[in-house]
Amino acid sequence: MSEKLQKVLADLGHGSRRRMEAAIADGRVTVNGEVAHLGQRVGPEDSIAIDGQRPSKPVNEPARVLVMNKSTGVICSRRDSEGRATVFENLPKLRRGRWISIGRLDVMTSGLLLFTNDGDLAARMMHPSTGLDREYAVRVDTALDEDVVEQLKRGVVVEDEPLGFSDLRFYAGKGRNHWYHAVLMEGKNREVRRLFEAVGSHVNRLKRVRYGPVALPSWLRVGHLAELSSEDMVSLYTLLKLPMVPGSRRPLARKDKSTLLLPYPELPALAHLPTPRISIKPASGGVRTARGAGRNIDARGDKRSRAGAGSTRARTEASDSVWGGGESSREERPRRGRSSSRQSSAGKPSTRGAGKAPSPARSGGPAKSRGKGRPRGSSE
Repeated sequence: MSEKLQKVLADLGHGSRRRMEAAIADGRVTVNGEVAHLGQRVGPEDSIAIDGQRPSKPVNEPARVLVMNKSTGVICSRRDSEGRATVFENLPKLRRGRWISIGRLDVMTSGLLLFTNDGDLAARMMHPSTGLDREYAVRVDTALDEDVVEQLKRGVVVEDEPLGFSDLRFYAGKGRNHWYHAVLMEGKNREVRRLFEAVGSHVNRLKRVRYGPVALPSWLRVGHLAELSSEDMVSLYTLLKLPMVPGSRRPLARKDKSTLLLPYPELPALAHLPTPRISIKPASGGVRTARGAGRNIDARGDKRSRAGAGSTRARTEASDSVWGGGESSREERPRRGRSSSRQSSAGKPSTRGAGKAPSPARSGGPAKSRGKGRPRGSSE
């Protein structure tokens, strides 16, 4: 099985695919003693050299997905000229390849951020054509009228660019703190903030709580990591119609054993692809601690989320993660009122904001995309 040369070199840890493409264009890479060219494919039998040195052969590194509860003030770039902290600083070490961020969050946005060592998985999850939605908890300084909410769902033009939520529901709040759950089909640059600003409302806190089927668990503390289990990995790869590199895995230690995935409908855009047959090997030696991965790595859960993977309660708690990790103070959390006008059994949010709006992930899955976008996930 052959792969593109720049992908093989990137997987070996020599740099990003873009940097490897530049190295190939500069004539620094040879294959079987001849100067390589862009787009060239190589197999296990080919002899590759970069700057005259032969890299080690690629290995079947098992696919992994990390879940981070990102804090504000941390950037998503690998390096920063201003010396600010980045999300890549304390990730666990890989034997081969490198961690890839699945989408981005801007410096003042917190919450769910995913990392993987599988470039194909990252590309499929980020591309708008796949149809994975993103859910955010948004705190704004003014309450929105119902007609304004409908306007934001229909779409508005901001700076000559059509933007819109696929779903927007009131959660709770009063005074100058009103919380909404907002769902996007993409993650265009500052899209949530720009949409609220377009109707005269200022976002003073923004947190991503779900990316497709992956939900931010309520027990995951700010700045810390968890890792998808082998069972969750199989479910995710099956949903995305991708083959997964098998192998024994020892994920980051985690007391909480519940799934980090929510029930999610099949993706129409991938219906024409065959469903891969994925087998996993049992992990040898049990779970692996995060020792040596950095002082901010801690995947421990508390005793409140010990429900089993198949439990409805566990999945509900995983999706209801606006306040996960104790990031909010007691004063910041909206108080749910005792009015009799809480949301109806049909799942409609209360007009008075007394009840919690149901998560879009629990009420039918992703909404229809409002247009094509860039293939790479932009910060939001």
